[in-house]
Amino acid sequence: MKERRTKALNVVLALSVVVISKLEPHLTLLLPCYLGFMLVRNIKDLDSISKFSISPAVGLGVTIFLIHILSWLRLSLRLAYPILAFLVIVISLLVHPVKVRRDVSIFAISGVGISLLLSFGIKIPFFEVPTYPAGVSRPDAVFHAYKSLEILMENTLFIKNVPSGFDDIIAYPSGYHSIVAFLSGATGITVAKAMLILKIYTWIFIPLGTYAAAWSVFKDTKIAVFSSILAPISSLYYYYLNYSLFHQFLNYYMFLAAVSLYNMTIETPERRNILLSLVVISAVLMIHPYVYLAFVAYATFVVLLTSLKRKKIDTRVLEISILQVVGSFLAYYTLEYPIRVNPMRHVAFFNASQYAFKDSISWVAGILKYTFFDEWQVILGLFFVVGMIYGIKHGTYSLQALIATVFYLLFLVFNKIAFHIPIPFYSGIWSSERVYVLITPIIPIIGGTGLYFTLKYIERLFMHPKIVMVSLALLLILPAFYVNLWNFSFEMATEITSDTIKAYEFIEQTDPETIVVPKFYDSGTWIKVYLPEKNLIMVENMSEIQEYKDGILYVDSRGYGDIRINPINPWEIAQKYQVIYFNDNIWIFNLSNRSDKVGMYPLSLYQYYTINKDEIQASNINDWRYLSYGFLLRHPVIIHGIKFEKWDIVLTRSKRAVIAVVPNRDYVGIGVELYPQGNQIIEVFINGNLVGEIREGGYWRFECPLKKGNLYIIELEGDPGYAFIRMKLEGGT
Repeated sequence: MKERRTKALNVVLALSVVVISKLEPHLTLLLPCYLGFMLVRNIKDLDSISKFSISPAVGLGVTIFLIHILSWLRLSLRLAYPILAFLVIVISLLVHPVKVRRDVSIFAISGVGISLLLSFGIKIPFFEVPTYPAGVSRPDAVFHAYKSLEILMENTLFIKNVPSGFDDIIAYPSGYHSIVAFLSGATGITVAKAMLILKIYTWIFIPLGTYAAAWSVFKDTKIAVFSSILAPISSLYYYYLNYSLFHQFLNYYMFLAAVSLYNMTIETPERRNILLSLVVISAVLMIHPYVYLAFVAYATFVVLLTSLKRKKIDTRVLEISILQVVGSFLAYYTLEYPIRVNPMRHVAFFNASQYAFKDSISWVAGILKYTFFDEWQVILGLFFVVGMIYGIKHGTYSLQALIATVFYLLFLVFNKIAFHIPIPFYSGIWSSERVYVLITPIIPIIGGTGLYFTLKYIERLFMHPKIVMVSLALLLILPAFYVNLWNFSFEMATEITSDTIKAYEFIEQTDPETIVVPKFYDSGTWIKVYLPEKNLIMVENMSEIQEYKDGILYVDSRGYGDIRINPINPWEIAQKYQVIYFNDNIWIFNLSNRSDKVGMYPLSLYQYYTINKDEIQASNINDWRYLSYGFLLRHPVIIHGIKFEKWDIVLTRSKRAVIAVVPNRDYVGIGVELYPQGNQIIEVFINGNLVGEIREGGYWRFECPLKKGNLYIIELEGDPGYAFIRMKLEGGT
């Protein structure tokens, strides 16, 4: 009777998950997560928190497989939700009710709760659509959005259409995009919103995955808890690359779950364990091969170390490892066959240095300093060193395998820079930077180990464990504070703001036949993600714009970028085409209506540039509205420097930088403080008239009457890269 009641409760719970996951997009991922929990709930080799922690990985792995199978069968991807819902209900009926195990301590619950607060809770007010500025060479954020969008539009992973500017989109692994497509297809939300939701869940998953992986290494709750707490305050998780490589960010969690399941399978090689482990490891590969290669390295070191300890090859471990690695590769090779990359292309590809700036010893020194020393990471760095020493001397084979993986990845970094030894597949990793970030999920586990044994040693000396724990908590506040300043800076750099959405709404209402945008992968490129039915065309210069006689031109001059910024100067375009929309330095021009009257701007532009004070400062983010074009502004490093490091400069990234103002009273001239590079000369124009030159750094005054209510376009012309400090309106009356 009791068992029937339990089964009934299981079914009710399953139905509840199915319903709420359909009604609320933010809860849709609960469906695959709960499916994963149903599949692992009766595993005896895991503690309860580990089961809870790896459940999302199993569920997401099943979802990725399902989306691939539907694509193979040429069925609608929107069937994924009802199929998963059906599986959840059926399994809730078939699975034997689990007996409640009281193996979760208050310490474990509290510790994991703290890790989730640090990873997710304190970020809630700052989460934005993940559209961070692209690097020069690759528009990572919008690339993944376009891949997911194309999958939804063609209703298959095996897409055939190649959007302009995304030549390698077809063969890119589809695991991450499968999940985004599932989210968007099941709820009807935009791809961008689905990417945001998945990012939020990933921040939840990472400390859970760290707990599960650490627990599988030691079977010790305290080490697992300490590791999970260190994960969200480890600086490498906040490295800029991890904010744009969304698939790799998610894959860190999948890697941790794969390590947990693999270790469990080594110890208890039951058929169910092998199958679940294979699903997750295959998903890691289908999300992206770089993290998969890190896992293969780990599995290889497990085989080597167990064999060395036993002084003979452990055939059981070897067979399981080969099965997992070969099986996962065959799963990828089969499921992604119509679009997959030929793996032989990457046997020893890109072995030479790709980036002179980053593939260098000085860059390695800088990234090591960033990881283990800067902004109070030295505390975690010390724990990491202790964990390395303990692990090498006394650690389990799985901990030593993780340490060996770190050393191997560091060797690959130096190999990319100096040795250039061709290593099959591993030499195919694009750059030393991409290799280095693969140690991201391993660092907290080794650090958590060091933290645990450091505390044990201190407790033996002082015998006051509560004082030690309080002191530790106070110490960890500092790195937790500083890494979240970086998180805040990245979220502030998002390209999709409320003003961007207003511009998109204007476009939707206008309904132009063609939308022309600069080929720069800023908010203009994201129009297609929000308005997929629109015809979007990318151009690189003015001559290409002139080829189009109809439609609109969208230009975002808010200062997004990296080494370079948007190449299209909207003030030059305004001399030839009518401005039909302006807000927050987002411009929309009517390409079918050339402006015969130069200087005719909408009222919204005059209102936006109206200034009620005498000085514009680079150090004041609110003043950036007047820095209309040519400045690098909305970049995480710039934002972080201005907000938290007392920077007082911004840099130009265009030969012509523009400051626009509409004064609310009369002035006799302007003063500009900037610092050119070397012997550079900066020419200063006001409304097209040359008023003077700046030949050296400092504050320079220029006489030119400025009348109340008129628009003044101040242009600074010279080689980009000089530092702008401030501009002052002189002699106000």
